[in-house]
Order: sequence, then structure tokens, then C-alpha cells
Amino acid sequence: MASASPARAAYEAYRDKSGGKSLVTGEALPGFDDLKPDIQDAWRVAAQAARQAPSELEVGADGRSVYTLRKTIARGSETITELRFRKVKAKDLRTLPLEGRTFGHVLDVVGKLCGQPSDVIDEIGDEDLQEVSSIAGVF
Repeated sequence: MASASPARAAYEAYRDKSGGKSLVTGEALPGFDDLKPDIQDAWRVAAQAARQAPSELEVGADGRSVYTLRKTIARGSETITELRFRKVKAKDLRTLPLEGRTFGHVLDVVGKLCGQPSDVIDEIGDEDLQEVSSIAGVF
């Protein structure tokens, strides 16, 4: 059996959810390896698009926007699975330069908005970095 891939995982999740049958025709769905190459390619494109799509943010009971990390962050015995962002206030941008802004400045604002120290923010993976920065509104 071939190794797991995002396309295979997405197809198999669809296949499992639909009871192994096409939701259009009702016919049995083949395994991923039995799909025609063009259909496998279509699932690859769909999986890539899903990976790049912005996450839908939930709003917690505390009014913060909740971003679920694609790659969790280990900090001691704690595993951080989400970042909870409060709304930006002027004080958060006080030290943010209008010109010569660095990514370090952006990460400082991210840390302020989600209440996480820099050692946690520094571990945000590439899977999450752009979106987290965009949520902070300073990217």
C-alpha cells in the first residue's frame, strides 16, 4: 500500500463518510489506488487547495477568535493546539514602526493579541505562520 498523502486522506475520508458509495450515483467507490490517474490528480489539487485555504475562525465564549493550529506547539509538558486572539487595540501597535517593519515586529503583535510568550510564537510552523500573521491584522 502506498504511503498516506493529503489527497489519499481526503478521498478516504469522503469515501468513509459516504459509506463507500458515490453520493451522486450510489455506486461503490473504489480505493484511491484504483482511481484513474486524472481523478487522483483532481484529489491532489483539491487537497492542496484545502491546505492553503484560510481556516474558519470560531469565536469563543470570551469573544476571542480561536485559530486551531495545523501543527501543534510543545512547551514543556503542555501541547498548544490553538491560539485565541483578542481584538487589536491601539496600544498593541504603539511600537510597530510605519516604515522598516520586520517580521519580528509582526510576531510581537501576534504574541500580544493571543497572550502567548515569544518562545511559543517562535515555534509557530510554516503551516500556520502566514494565517496567524494575517489574523493579527498587521501582515
